[in-house]
Amino acid sequence: MSFPSSCTWRWRTFPACLLLAVLSLSSSVAAQEGVSVCRPGVQLEAQALPVDKLLVMVKGKVPEEAILSTLARYPSWPTITPEDLASLKKEEAPDSLLKALAGGNPVYIGWSVIPPKVLRDNYGRYVRDKYFGIDVALANRSADKGLFVTAFEFCRQDLKEVSADPALVRGSLVKGEMTGRRSILLHLIHGTALVLAPVQGFFSNQARHDNFVTGVSILKPLETGFELVWPDTIQTYLDIWDKDEVFKKGFIVAAGAPPVRGRIFIPIDLIFPCPATAAPATESCAKQRAARKGRYSPEEVKKQIGTLVVLGQDIELKGQRRLLGQ
Repeated sequence: MSFPSSCTWRWRTFPACLLLAVLSLSSSVAAQEGVSVCRPGVQLEAQALPVDKLLVMVKGKVPEEAILSTLARYPSWPTITPEDLASLKKEEAPDSLLKALAGGNPVYIGWSVIPPKVLRDNYGRYVRDKYFGIDVALANRSADKGLFVTAFEFCRQDLKEVSADPALVRGSLVKGEMTGRRSILLHLIHGTALVLAPVQGFFSNQARHDNFVTGVSILKPLETGFELVWPDTIQTYLDIWDKDEVFKKGFIVAAGAPPVRGRIFIPIDLIFPCPATAAPATESCAKQRAARKGRYSPEEVKKQIGTLVVLGQDIELKGQRRLLGQ
């Protein structure tokens, strides 16, 4: 959908304009047709604005920005035929509005749920056990307006939820490195060697002393062999996370630029909630337990997520200047 407001960027007002783009996150783009966008207090009778209502707005001389804002409330772009364009032209609709209607939705969002095995191979089981991974492709087909994206949103039971903060997801990996089974066993071997090393001084019998020292000396090669057999994959996952195209911060999709692709994460608890007061035998709790073990269908999870929405602000570059240093 087109965003109604714009931000004029100039070299002197760049910081203020960027701050304005971050604070005015009032627009959203629906990514999937056939599902209503959950907006408090707004009930949509159709998936797209009917053409007859669009014609009424044009006849009433409604400003173009207001018409585009109304279009943005609907999850689908209206289907405009050549006859519809001719009728709108007769009512003196602005050429820019006709161009926007004929061109279709300028923002394209394609997304899919990452299979659990692929998610574990790339980010580890500590992420797979807590989050659904979403692969997102975002394209801006506008001819003159860029898109400043700040977050992704989806709807659950008439409530709007946002994707997990990337810092929280990375925190799950860090915790796994600190408290995972591998770390506990490795620290146990290392700690046992440190504790037993001074104990050798309590043996007065030389034979027993030598046997004890020999037994303790085995722990060091045991620790080395343990690290070879069970490598620290979490550090590899952290490196992949830092280098991968995860949407960690806000980003700009330039007008007409190639599609931007990356990953976002949605907590399993938001899709399959299981409150502490709920019975363990409920369907939602059973699905949550299965999802935490990697037993879920990506297609089913996508249906449960419903409509994926991009929150952001369109930006328009005007009055650019080039400064030459001396």
